[in-house]
Amino acid sequence: MKTNPTNQPDGPSPKLIILRGTPHTSPAANDINALLWWIIKRLSLKPKEHCVFEYLFEGDKRLVPKQKATRRTFLEPHTAALQRRLEPLFASRRAARRDPSGLICVGALACECLTGHSYLKERTGAAWLPLPRFQMLGMTKVWVMDDPLSALYNPELAVGISQVIWQAALELGHECKMDYLAKGFSNDTWLRYVEDRNRKRLLGEFVNS
Repeated sequence: MKTNPTNQPDGPSPKLIILRGTPHTSPAANDINALLWWIIKRLSLKPKEHCVFEYLFEGDKRLVPKQKATRRTFLEPHTAALQRRLEPLFASRRAARRDPSGLICVGALACECLTGHSYLKERTGAAWLPLPRFQMLGMTKVWVMDDPLSALYNPELAVGISQVIWQAALELGHECKMDYLAKGFSNDTWLRYVEDRNRKRLLGEFVNS
């Protein structure tokens, strides 16, 4: 039986929109993406069929200014472009009388873009009112979750990430159920990277001592 807690109209459920700030370019990028896809599939969702993946800024993260006011000016054209890309998605939801939610902000940069708040710890794991420019699209709320990169450092955060995706998907009318038979996630590439990085750091400290 399909779980539909918000009594959405019959028909295909809208796709989850998963917004990340920038692409990861570190050696862990493959593991980060693999972990996100593993979590989605473990909830019995199909990433390509049930999700839309967006980036706020597709350039190098190091180009994004650290100071908030400067960063806002730098990201404005990218935020406006995101708004234009989202408009047809939310227009179709309004036309189908669907609850226009189901957008998840991943990490601090996406959270700042959609809600105006960059302190992630105060926002993650819950839904928040988006900025007025996104409310104009009919967006009623945005969910905020940790970046999967954080879960590679602290696997406990994967639970919170799963809960956000689960709740956002249920609100759109998707059938979610935990697949306990799913193969466990392996982050061997990430572990080898961390071990190698720590080894080089220790070697550098020894040479300079």
